[in-house]
Amino acid sequence: MTKVQTYLFFEVLKAVVIIIGGLAMLALLAQGLSRTDLILENRQSAITYFYIVMLGAPQIIALLTPLALFVATVWSLNRIHKDSEIVVAQAAGMTRWQIASPIMRLAVLCLVAHLTVNLWVQPAAQR
Repeated sequence: MTKVQTYLFFEVLKAVVIIIGGLAMLALLAQGLSRTDLILENRQSAITYFYIVMLGAPQIIALLTPLALFVATVWSLNRIHKDSEIVVAQAAGMTRWQIASPIMRLAVLCLVAHLTVNLWVQPAAQR
C-alpha cells in the first residue's frame, strides 16, 4: 500500500474502533444496569457481576461491527472529501479503485473478525 492508502486505512480504522468502543460501552452499561438484581438479591460479588456482563460482549460486538464499519466509512470519506484529499490523490494519479482498496481491505478484516466472533467466541460465551 502507498502512503496515501495507508493513511486512508488508518483513518477509517480509527473511526471503526472509536464507534465500536463507544457503542459497546453504552450497550454494556445498559445491559449491566438490568443485571443489578444479581448483586442485590443473590448477594454475589462484583467480580461475578462483571463476568456475567462481559459474557454478553461478543454478541454486542457482533451486532455493532457492520454498523460501525458503515458509519466509519461514510464519516471518514466525507471528512477526507471535505479536506479535498481525495481530489489531491486523484490529481496525483490514483484511480478510484486505488482509493477504495484500503477500505475494502478493512472490510475484509472486519468480516474475518465478525466470523471469528460469531463462530467461536460467541458460542463459547453462551456455554
